[in-house]
Amino acid sequence: MTPLPLEERADLDAEAFDSFNAALDDYFTNLETEVDEGSEETTSKPPFEEEIAKRERIIEQQEGAIGNFEEQAETEREKAELLYERYDLVDEVLSTVREALAAGYGWDDVEERFAEGEEQGIEAAEHVVGVDPENGLVRLRLDDHTIGLDPEAGVERNADALYKEAKRVEEKKEGALAAIEDTREELEQWKARREEWSEEEHEEAKAEEEEEPEEIDWLSRASIPVRKQEQWYDRFRWFRTSDGFLVIGGRNAEQNEEIVEKYMDGYDRFFHAQAHGGPVTVLKTSAPSEPSQDIEVPDSSLEEAAQFAVTYSSVWKDGRGAGDAYMVMPEQVSKTAESGEYLSKGGFTIRGDRTYFENTPVGCAVGITCEPATRVVGGPPSAIEGRVETTVALEPGKFAQGDAAKRVYRLFRERFEDESFVRKVASPDEIQKFMPPGGSRIADD
Repeated sequence: MTPLPLEERADLDAEAFDSFNAALDDYFTNLETEVDEGSEETTSKPPFEEEIAKRERIIEQQEGAIGNFEEQAETEREKAELLYERYDLVDEVLSTVREALAAGYGWDDVEERFAEGEEQGIEAAEHVVGVDPENGLVRLRLDDHTIGLDPEAGVERNADALYKEAKRVEEKKEGALAAIEDTREELEQWKARREEWSEEEHEEAKAEEEEEPEEIDWLSRASIPVRKQEQWYDRFRWFRTSDGFLVIGGRNAEQNEEIVEKYMDGYDRFFHAQAHGGPVTVLKTSAPSEPSQDIEVPDSSLEEAAQFAVTYSSVWKDGRGAGDAYMVMPEQVSKTAESGEYLSKGGFTIRGDRTYFENTPVGCAVGITCEPATRVVGGPPSAIEGRVETTVALEPGKFAQGDAAKRVYRLFRERFEDESFVRKVASPDEIQKFMPPGGSRIADD
């Protein structure tokens, strides 16, 4: 492109333009056309290597977790055995702490007393490495282990708690062994799929990739296959947040204790409504068979978990539209009552600062999924909508739980062409499992 004709290029074809901008416009327009005409749509190869590498990483983590579980369980048993081996010394320390607290001394006084005893060469005091006022514990150093002990529990109950913790960790190890087999099976499946892809002709593979997946209108389908997938958390209250985190809650006092003792890990989040009759609510940041990970949880998921805790508490039963909830980390939750207090079954002591979710509105929706499994799901509306084929929103109302469930069931039957499918997967009893306790009504009904 030149502003004037060049004599040395006189033998080449030339085209004149009124302005330099007009020449540029013509050049880039034709350039785009040439690129478009010469290009072909291509399809991306399925992420075989990514998925295979992902599962290999998971297997490595699970193998590491199994080793950690074995080591942790052995450590807890060693601690328990040390308590019995040094029974008199441990009993002396615990008795000293109990007597001091009963006499009105504070934890700082107790710690100072042991420090003085250490200076005087008292053996029991030399093994005390500190106190934990927030959790009501005294820490002893026995051999290579530092052990946090509850003075009110005595030697035997403290040792029993350590044996129980060892057993709980071993149960997690069994879960990890089962999970690693599932992951290995998935790994082999992805490797097999990679081989199948390699054997197909390139043009056939391109055609398959270019086809857009068919969107199925399940509501109008005459026959829907039933595909059930049993999950370990089905017997609890549960839902998945809009960000994919699993949230579980107890249906009674026994389940509340089971969730905290067996399924709550170090980086999970513990929620509870500021009202009586609410379930223990735990947002899981990892599967029970996987190592607990310190990951960031979006505010949207935290708010949905708080709404879940409020909705399934007495707030809904009392017909109120909103309530308060709080969140703490697992280490702040204890079964040890404050001095002079008593904890009922399913109750816990919370120590330290709390994150509050004030005036959280109640909210519950129940829906039916058709892929990948056919089932009823329920929980906060923002978490349920978009994951189901159809949904019914509920609010506190005059109808008993069973009657409201039957009304929801009739709505589902009206919406699905395949009524037999609704009877198989979404009976009133199944719907009722996801409804809050107390009276309900269908929103906008």
